[in-house]
Amino acid sequence: MNLKVITSFLGQHYERVVALFAMLALVLFSAWLMLEVGKLKSEIKQDVAPQGEQPPMLAYQMIKDGMVLMEHPPTWTTNADHRLFMPHYMKVYSNETYPRRYDETKARKEKTSEGITIGWLNDNNLPTDQLVGGDDPDKDGFTNLEEYQDDTNPNDPGSKPDAIHKLRVVRIFQRDFPLIFRAAPSDERFEIEFSSHAKQYVDLGGFIKDPNPDWTGYKVIKYASKTRKYNDPSIGGGHEFSEDVSELTVQKEGEPPRVLVRNKTAKIDTLYAKVRYLLENREFDVCASGKEQAFTLQGNRYQVLSIKILDTGAPEVITKRLDSEQAPYTLRSITEK
Repeated sequence: MNLKVITSFLGQHYERVVALFAMLALVLFSAWLMLEVGKLKSEIKQDVAPQGEQPPMLAYQMIKDGMVLMEHPPTWTTNADHRLFMPHYMKVYSNETYPRRYDETKARKEKTSEGITIGWLNDNNLPTDQLVGGDDPDKDGFTNLEEYQDDTNPNDPGSKPDAIHKLRVVRIFQRDFPLIFRAAPSDERFEIEFSSHAKQYVDLGGFIKDPNPDWTGYKVIKYASKTRKYNDPSIGGGHEFSEDVSELTVQKEGEPPRVLVRNKTAKIDTLYAKVRYLLENREFDVCASGKEQAFTLQGNRYQVLSIKILDTGAPEVITKRLDSEQAPYTLRSITEK
């Protein structure tokens, strides 16, 4: 068969020849692919579970986790900021050089220089870049700071803090003891003057009868005659003077003895506080015991728990509302804003 015959044959049956070669190539490729797949399966079996051995625990756990993921594939979820493909808000703080991420939740808890949280100001439509603690937008007599401290609405006059916020300490003092030792006509008889300026003579061992029942019942238990020598620099000549500083000791049942110096006014040990109620501009006295321990403001009853002067010299008066479970409240000084 010469070349011309072959060429003629291919020309007449070109498509059939091409198809035959294509089928032959496909069969050969399929056979090769099956051989490779068989080899791959064999290798996988050897890696996962070698004959006569259990699969390693780590490999077994990985396979198990993979099966779980295939049965329950992960789904799209929103992040905590509810933001997708958007940058976080940044803020430049006054005391910092570079901006940092603005966390709204954290920012709500931040406080102004007046001690009011940003969140509370935002919730009540109050500016956060101004000092508004002393303002009173609803004109109920209470400042924004006081409304914040009691968690009331600063824009609603019907929602206002406890009246105790408007009670201020004017001063702390001791009252005069109502009995004054005036004279001792003898070592056995003594002149006593009351706060009403009435006078009474009492013998040693006798009882003083004050017209005020709160101060009656004191017994004279001791007398000591004393004299104090002194010089008066306002008078020249170096003259020496003497003063009668005799002491009379009285005692009431259930109380410690009290020493009265002649013609000197003694002080009661109990501390009192003069307070001012700003909404009514009235003053009254309170103490931590006795009749003046309890008082009333706007129909609510309060009780004084303690009165003292701090080491700094500042007054401290602690009160509590009787018909409420709220914590004790320390009154502010009249000098505080």
